[in-house]
Amino acid sequence: MKEWFQPSTNHDVGLLRRCQEVGINTCQMGAPPMEDCLRRFYASGGAMQWISTFYSRPGKGAADELKRILAMDPRPIGAQQWGQVGDDLLGEGKLDTVVENLKLLRDAGLLIGLGCHDPRVIERAEEKGWDVDFYQCCFYLHKPSGPWPDEDRQRMTAVIRKASKPCIGFKVLAGNRHTKTPEAVRSALEYAFQNMKPVDVVLVGMWQKYKDQAGENAAFVRKILGA
Repeated sequence: MKEWFQPSTNHDVGLLRRCQEVGINTCQMGAPPMEDCLRRFYASGGAMQWISTFYSRPGKGAADELKRILAMDPRPIGAQQWGQVGDDLLGEGKLDTVVENLKLLRDAGLLIGLGCHDPRVIERAEEKGWDVDFYQCCFYLHKPSGPWPDEDRQRMTAVIRKASKPCIGFKVLAGNRHTKTPEAVRSALEYAFQNMKPVDVVLVGMWQKYKDQAGENAAFVRKILGA
């Protein structure tokens, strides 16, 4: 995938163009290499909303990362605090410090997202009434080298349904484990939409080397939602 998405190939911009063609109007990007992709996409006439991933922990480095993001043209419509940060802070007993970054993003005029793999992060945010606009929720808690049990996505979607804010569900394809056949992809997407709120959305990673994943995914979602 790294070779396929080298900037010299322009495959990254091609993927965004194809997403736009099939009706996908929002992408999520983070870190300078992907921001460079966005610049080339917009320079070629592309028009898509984007949400930034905000990687910094509270404190050192956060202001500099935000400055870089805000220098993008167009600016993102929002930024989500990277889920690993929330998970790590939860494990360290310091999750409440994440509100420093949430306030930083709010003061910048962005929609605020709080990401996580552990649903307890969302439960804490809901309990405390933190100022966020959306949650970004991984369907699976376990690390890539370990098992990806259905119990993980069952627990996360239960929290998603109770959440007072819209949610973005990701890793719904279980890190490529639900992609062996088109039917498996559709089934995983169907599970996601059937177990989330009507205002929620799904985030999936795609690449076009072997088939038109963007077109296939868009077609599946239209059938699932009856659109």
